[in-house]
Amino acid sequence: MDPQRILIVGSAGAGKSTFARELGRVSGLPVIHLDVLFWRPGWVEPSHEEWAAQLEPVLAEPRWILDGNYGGTMKQRARSADLAIFVERPRLLCEWRAILRYLRNRNKTRIDVAPGCPEQLDPAFLRYIWAYPTVSGPKARRRLAEAGCPVVVLRNQKDLDAFLATWPRSNL
Repeated sequence: MDPQRILIVGSAGAGKSTFARELGRVSGLPVIHLDVLFWRPGWVEPSHEEWAAQLEPVLAEPRWILDGNYGGTMKQRARSADLAIFVERPRLLCEWRAILRYLRNRNKTRIDVAPGCPEQLDPAFLRYIWAYPTVSGPKARRRLAEAGCPVVVLRNQKDLDAFLATWPRSNL
């Protein structure tokens, strides 16, 4: 299998964006961080219709890596994908990484988030991370399965490194 359209999903703090950038470097596939597309300045959300319409031209492209969750459009994205990579990390690690990310990027906007959306951390976000393995994660897996998208689960750094090491080098 030589996937050209790849979804990367998992909890916040799991390392999705970092892995997406590394996979993009190894594979030559363009990386699209969904947080850059979704959010408007000031962390304003688009309507569901606007968001789904905005994804259409992205999904029509022949090659991509899409980094992010956004359950409301998971099936739409999964139907266009060749492969989904589910980065499944322990919730304590994800929470710790989210806190560190906040401390490192406080009052700054990261490259994988929309302009005008400085790093933030609040109790609701930490609750989302904590609940991900039992709430959002199973929903994401179900939506991927319903769309018929093959899924690879990577649970630790060894899994991530092994996946990158076996990537078909002919794509470079």
